[in-house]
Amino acid sequence: ENEQSLLEYLEKQRSRIGCRTIVYWGIGRNRYQLEIPENFITRNLPEEYELKSTKKGCKRYWTKTIEKKLANLINAEERRDISLKDCMRRLFYNFDKNYKDWQSAVECIAVLDVLLCLANYSRGGDGPMCRPVILLPEEGTPPFLDLRGSRHPCITKTFFGDDFIPNDILIGCEEEEENGKAYCVLVTGPNMGGKSTLMRQAGLLAVMAQMGCYIPAEVCRLTPIDRVFTRLGASDRIMSG
Repeated sequence: ENEQSLLEYLEKQRSRIGCRTIVYWGIGRNRYQLEIPENFITRNLPEEYELKSTKKGCKRYWTKTIEKKLANLINAEERRDISLKDCMRRLFYNFDKNYKDWQSAVECIAVLDVLLCLANYSRGGDGPMCRPVILLPEEGTPPFLDLRGSRHPCITKTFFGDDFIPNDILIGCEEEEENGKAYCVLVTGPNMGGKSTLMRQAGLLAVMAQMGCYIPAEVCRLTPIDRVFTRLGASDRIMSG
């Protein structure tokens, strides 16, 4: 209502001065200054016009009517803000009363989001995808990791070449198996040969398998893995060898 009254007052002043380019200018408590081009100011302006500011090509004025209407507008805005604060307090209070329900809903949505992401990745694989087999270790059963034809889950999505080679990774062995008895594997090779990528691949696939996601590999069998160790050499200088 107050804003509409100010717009109507502006139209009256445009007709009164005979200038359709008069506009309101200003921010905060200095709003609604009548900005009048200088070529219209040479004429006699009403005595009630009070000069507030100037800029090249125009001057800005207030009137007692504008001050009164602006005061009413500011008062209405303050009362509106107080009402909104009370409304927000009541809203947050009611929200807090049902906090446990909202928390449960958020947790369910988070789980659903993860499951949808895993399903989307498993369905959109770029090659063979397998469901991992996790064997619970029994007393005296050695741990093992058996990956056949495995691929890095990220690199194959962004790799544009046609010579990406899947890898077999066998650490430890299943009971009564003779192959892959080594519990520690030393990976060697030239710089940029893929050593770090292979190790990251093994760690990522182990984590993904235990999350319940399909694995980019032909075979994935493992016992539960409770940690993955990494080291980032901050002092390494590749260019210095």
